[in-house]
Amino acid sequence: QAAHRTLGVFLVPLATLLALVSAAMMGPPAPVNPLFLNRMFALHTVSLFLGYSALSVAFCAGVMYLLLFDEIAHKKVGRMFARLPSLDDLDRLGHRTVVLGFVLLTAGIVFGMVWARSEWGVAWVWESKSVWTLLSWVVYLGYLLTRNLAGWQGPRAAWLATLGFALAVAMFL
Repeated sequence: QAAHRTLGVFLVPLATLLALVSAAMMGPPAPVNPLFLNRMFALHTVSLFLGYSALSVAFCAGVMYLLLFDEIAHKKVGRMFARLPSLDDLDRLGHRTVVLGFVLLTAGIVFGMVWARSEWGVAWVWESKSVWTLLSWVVYLGYLLTRNLAGWQGPRAAWLATLGFALAVAMFL
């Protein structure tokens, strides 16, 4: 419970910043390209949107984890950090949301490949968004593998979750 309340302090500014950046980059509305009216494209975009939403929560949990870990390591936990959930709670929240986000990201990639195959006859288009999405997916796969096979938790896992989301955001720059 405490993790969810405190997480809002990080998520709301992140969501606001991302919304402002996207609003600033928006152009005037244009007619919808018939290419995008395909149901597979709708599944592709919704899966990716929900996946990145879950991964943004993992990012915030990872940042909170790293900040709190540093405060504890330097034995100077301030008032703000004292309100954060425990390191275990943040690690658990980050892991759960990475698993959910990874499943949705994978589904979005697969739906996109099926859509691209039906529209263009190829399953993968090597353009910047696809490459950044793939790089982000590889980082999250690495996160899951190292966590489950090598037992990486805590700071290592938080760094990987943070890196994965940073790569995802980089695709929009």
